[in-house]
Amino acid sequence: MKKSIIVTGPVLSRSGYGEQARFAVRCLDTRPDLFDVHVQNIPWGQSGWIDNSHPERENLDKKIRNLANKEPSFRADISLQVTIPDEFKVYAPVNIGYTAAIETDRISKNWAIASNMMESLIVPSKHAQASLQRVSKEGGTQSEADPKVEVPVSVVNYSHESRKIEHLDLSDVETEFNFLVVAQLSPRKDVYNSIKYFIEEFKSDPSVGLVLKVHNRNCATKDRFDTLKKLREFVEDTAPDRKCKIYMIHGDMTPDQMYSLYRNTKISAFLTTSHGEGFGLPIFEAASAGLIVLSPDWGGQRDFLYAPRKRKQKGKLVTKNTPCFVKLPHKVAAVEPHARWPGVVTEDSQWAYVIQEECQKMMRKVKENPGSYASAAKHLQKHLNNNFTFEKKSKEFVEVIVNSINKNKKKGIIK
Repeated sequence: MKKSIIVTGPVLSRSGYGEQARFAVRCLDTRPDLFDVHVQNIPWGQSGWIDNSHPERENLDKKIRNLANKEPSFRADISLQVTIPDEFKVYAPVNIGYTAAIETDRISKNWAIASNMMESLIVPSKHAQASLQRVSKEGGTQSEADPKVEVPVSVVNYSHESRKIEHLDLSDVETEFNFLVVAQLSPRKDVYNSIKYFIEEFKSDPSVGLVLKVHNRNCATKDRFDTLKKLREFVEDTAPDRKCKIYMIHGDMTPDQMYSLYRNTKISAFLTTSHGEGFGLPIFEAASAGLIVLSPDWGGQRDFLYAPRKRKQKGKLVTKNTPCFVKLPHKVAAVEPHARWPGVVTEDSQWAYVIQEECQKMMRKVKENPGSYASAAKHLQKHLNNNFTFEKKSKEFVEVIVNSINKNKKKGIIK
């Protein structure tokens, strides 16, 4: 019998959690025989919304309206909540949390308590899964009485989506070789250090550029001016006499336009010095488009930056899961005080710090000999396009939901 399910999340938001919520709806929509899908949109910080031209907007609006038109007494069989754990609530007989967890190595105690209100959890990476298994000791020493996540935690990665290449006007980008950064100007993304390392390595080289697809809060016009002002001030303070070029792209871009940016001939490699990722969707999209990726080997991106490759070992060909990206050496250490978040990013939390000298060395190597890294990037692209398909990942996602239903049928919670 078909089950009613409410997806509660920022489905209209231009954010990582917005993409996550829309992915959940797409997966559930593949099985109309199993699910009657409703949507409850929630805000996400100050992020803007997808506009009416977005390919999923009409379907989402319809599902939002259908729920709004239900009788006040309506109660769905299942609640799927796409958010951070401390916002989880008991809305239905069966409640499932779908969260990116935390970019650090552990969660707070209140997140563990909230997670146990759910029947199960879904996360987009093994890093997110591991972070949920380690609970902060903040406020006392760890003991058997301290909370821990006791519900099942399943990993379902995002899928590669087929995109069309559109014309993008990058005529302002005049440099021959360009690194691309796609991120919000937030502490965990570490964009300012990406800029600093780039400038200090290439400040006397006019042939190298850094393209920043960034925003501060959202993609509004005011945010564009605020972001540009922040970047200009930082660059002038760092190297007022630099010869290398820095470009900024700001504003809403469709999925096809973002894919076209990754595939543009003026973009040579993707760079991230991010402290941590629940998954790392821009990194995934860049890798899926065949770009050389420079990234720390820490965080959710580890799920997709490796691929099976044949290697000779003791005279025999063996298949091994091999890194297909440029590793940026890093250290794992405590989160700086200014980046902590009471009740979320705790005092004893740790994340990755890319080592500046090593990062600059790897950037130089890629710039001077990109061909030696292109083969691995193309191999990874093929692997992702073949193995991270929507058909495979949506089946995995639906399977987790069905397992929760079946488990609760046995308990008599769902009929």
